[in-house]
Amino acid sequence: MSKLSIASLLVLLACVSAPVYAVGKVTADPNAGRRESAGETAASADVAQKVTYEARRKTVVSILADLSEMTGVKLIAGYSSKDWQVRDRRMNIFAKDIPLASLMNSIARVMKFSWSKSEDDKTVSYRLFMDRNELLGAERQRYIEEQRLNQRQVDARQRLLSGLQKAAGMSETELEELKTSSPYVYLMAAQGWADILPRLFAESPAAKQAWISGEQLAIDIGSVSADVKSLLMKVLLIQNVPETASLLINTMRTEGGNQGNIDHIGDIGVGVPGHSSRCGFTDPDSEYGRLVGSSTLAMMEARTQEEMRATAKQFLDQRAQAQISDTTDLGEPLTEHPDDPTLSVKVKMEMKGDLFSDALAAVASCSSFAVVSDSFAGKYNGLSFPHDETELRAVLDKLGSTCHYNWERHDSTLEFRDRDWFRKRAAQIPDAWLEGWRKAYKDKGFLEISELSQIASLTPEQIWFNILTDDVLGYVCNYLPSSREFLMAYAGLSTKQRDLIFTAKGLRMSSLSDSQWPAMQALLRGSASPSETGDGLSLVGARTQVGRKVSYVFQVITSAGEATGAKWDVRCPRYDAPPKEKPKDNKPGESEAQKPKQASN
Repeated sequence: MSKLSIASLLVLLACVSAPVYAVGKVTADPNAGRRESAGETAASADVAQKVTYEARRKTVVSILADLSEMTGVKLIAGYSSKDWQVRDRRMNIFAKDIPLASLMNSIARVMKFSWSKSEDDKTVSYRLFMDRNELLGAERQRYIEEQRLNQRQVDARQRLLSGLQKAAGMSETELEELKTSSPYVYLMAAQGWADILPRLFAESPAAKQAWISGEQLAIDIGSVSADVKSLLMKVLLIQNVPETASLLINTMRTEGGNQGNIDHIGDIGVGVPGHSSRCGFTDPDSEYGRLVGSSTLAMMEARTQEEMRATAKQFLDQRAQAQISDTTDLGEPLTEHPDDPTLSVKVKMEMKGDLFSDALAAVASCSSFAVVSDSFAGKYNGLSFPHDETELRAVLDKLGSTCHYNWERHDSTLEFRDRDWFRKRAAQIPDAWLEGWRKAYKDKGFLEISELSQIASLTPEQIWFNILTDDVLGYVCNYLPSSREFLMAYAGLSTKQRDLIFTAKGLRMSSLSDSQWPAMQALLRGSASPSETGDGLSLVGARTQVGRKVSYVFQVITSAGEATGAKWDVRCPRYDAPPKEKPKDNKPGESEAQKPKQASN
């Protein structure tokens, strides 16, 4: 497990219609038969019928299947059954007694999809798909936004480095002023980074280039001077650094990605295979960075436990708003809304949970509007509303700013779309993968290393938006940071190669293919027996299971059976089913059959 700097550790401890169909036009579908215009489709009696429907974080294919069964109208998701990028996208819908055509319009608008209508042997069907031009536009948006975010973080790293360089030459009076003007820079300087970074980067231009660009790098610790090595040991709380250790640059960024915390700009650490000690850095000029700096300094200066707890509580209370402020300019611009008297109505939000879908359900319940949204994540920090009646417009604006959503009113429907949908869409994975992992996790009571390595091989963004937010698999993320690099290399091995690992002689490194060797070579960097080809080295492993507790130990040995120092411990996550809700007692004189029934879709 990675250690953090003293100041960062203190903070962590304290945290103890319109016509069918939307998107402008009906676009040609290569799978469709004879088609009618949007206006003709909207006038059809089949989609004029009214529906009442609710869906929470449900896939598009499931939603259309439900609506088809309810209405008798054939609704198809995607170009084909393999079009998981349409079929597996998730939505929230809370609609009561609205025309099916209106709901179909909203689904298309929110999801940036299109509808086509076709007739075959008197059977009318409607197909929902993503137009190729819309797809290209989304990819273009994503590329531009990624470039902008990367440049934003490059600028932040340069500002932090510049600030630390200046802090190194400041007088005591100037440092006191820095504590107020830039508390995060002061904090990092006080920890010793004002001495380390300038000297480290002067000695290793490659380390500086990697740091500024945001690229991951691992180099021999022997490439830096003894003084810099000593300073790193002090700041990272390391008692000794083996000669085989590596200097690590931006390796934490592969575990969270920009999507996880936009204010995380990089990290520096020291490690040997399987173990590392690293310090993460934050944008010093961001609201979150300033909050981390000022709160940590206040806790370090606190004289009593009560003062420390009060500061920690203040940090927790302000953290969500700081992170919201730092992401205001990300993604699509905020939609401007003209005055709308229909949104001036007073409502009382009664949320039954802390999910985004719970908030949308409350909006639909306390107003006369249907609500339709896309769905990429579940919980949002700071998502709460006054207990008193509040203007609906204020509620919608709060939802938009807190959850990073744009919203629009179309007749009697409120539509929400994630402002970063084009990046999150690209991070989507097939629902079949998730369902397979969920089933294995529940059936066995744990995830085996084969499944865990598959998850570890996902991109940081895919992990963040698919695994971390999953009700069943979210806990698995706790097991990835300490062993992700090894698991990624393990995932690239064949079944036969994996079996060899658990034999006495192990898997010979020299037998790895050209595509497999680079991942293993990166793992071996810093071992006592470095090798450019893997000659004379083997990977051996042992599996231990006690009940549902499963763990592995892997190490690299020489041809003589001697350990090289390269060792990895992998623990497999154990599944614990959520506690069952206790049945509510019947009211006096009320039988089970007399209880009111709740409609469900």
